[in-house]
Amino acid sequence: MSGSGFVSADWRVKMEVIALPLWLWWTVLGLQGMLVFMVAVLVWIQDRRWRRWLATILFQRQRQMAFSLQLQAYERLVLLMERLNPSELVRRELRVPDQPLTDFYSHLITVVRTEFMHNVTQQVYVSERAWREVVQARDFILEILTKAAQRARQQWGEHARAKHLPAALKAVLEGEDNLVHGACHVLREETRQFLGTFT
Repeated sequence: MSGSGFVSADWRVKMEVIALPLWLWWTVLGLQGMLVFMVAVLVWIQDRRWRRWLATILFQRQRQMAFSLQLQAYERLVLLMERLNPSELVRRELRVPDQPLTDFYSHLITVVRTEFMHNVTQQVYVSERAWREVVQARDFILEILTKAAQRARQQWGEHARAKHLPAALKAVLEGEDNLVHGACHVLREETRQFLGTFT
């Protein structure tokens, strides 16, 4: 019995010696856990700040890119209208004055349709009003060229040549409101408004 009492007393002493380090050990682990938790919270906060900063930078870059695309669209459509202005178009494309009028007229119609199709995607970046003005201007150009060609054919018959189209065009344009100028005006006005809202 004394032997078993000795063993149990020895066991109690060992438990008291072990219990203190265990208590300290749990305290240290608790402090370490709190430290790890605090570091994790700080990392999470910093990560959120970093993500917010990155999102702000990306938003600004996207906004600048959208601004650039919209501005380019307005510029391209103004340039298109200037290039397709009937008087300028005929002057620029009249390279062979003695070319048959029908050939020259067909060439002009092809130029108008081709240049318009090259710029058709710009409608994504401009207002509906601006795009509607551009489409109406294109239809006006095709109609005016057709009227001018008919007038030149009436005046010169089968001898009508490309060189006769400018005079016929001038006569036709005198009685018409040039919708190309109207489209350019709308495009420039919206560009000014767009630039004003961005800055």
